[in-house]
Amino acid sequence: MFAFDASTTSYANGASTDDLLYQFVFGDEASEADVAEPAASPVATHRYANAGSYQAYVTVSHADGRSDSSEAITITVTTEAGGGNGTVAQLKVDRSSGPAPLTVTFDGRDSFAAAGEEIVEYCFDFDDGQPPACGEADQAVYTYTAPGEYAPALTVRASDASESTAKARVAIAQQGGSQAPGEAGGSGGLTLFWLLSMAAGAGLRRRFVGV
Repeated sequence: MFAFDASTTSYANGASTDDLLYQFVFGDEASEADVAEPAASPVATHRYANAGSYQAYVTVSHADGRSDSSEAITITVTTEAGGGNGTVAQLKVDRSSGPAPLTVTFDGRDSFAAAGEEIVEYCFDFDDGQPPACGEADQAVYTYTAPGEYAPALTVRASDASESTAKARVAIAQQGGSQAPGEAGGSGGLTLFWLLSMAAGAGLRRRFVGV
């Protein structure tokens, strides 16, 4: 069971955060329809049903319409030793957001196979309509040129023919755009800090600036 805590959210000027909503995305949802609705509680717990690597993040929204999402954190779930953990893909990205063109390094070196087996193929799908890049290399570098939200994935295949897939999240903004994430509407001069943490793991600090 993982605990996600964004309760340290605060405004730089000390304003109340009672009107904030928190939407946690745990990374194992089958579709957007499965994502939990925004809630007033800054704390959430989640149990992952399957072994794998998941990208989790939280979106904090203000009553006046401002919102922003955190950088994703990677959560790795494995079964106990000797439990037949099989093949598990793990995907890390060095950059998860930025203006186009954005060059991202994808790292699958932490993926592993069952005891006595080995990973024989890494397939990186960049989710922009281009064919996946497959081969023996456990890393890939790719440049996104079009703005949008992408869900790149890594599928690994082991010597016993078992497969596993891990996904990440990359947000590409339009270069030179007049509005950045978290700068929509509302009264201004507020800086929002929050902390996302999980059980048995370190948290990640994030900031967004309102107008």
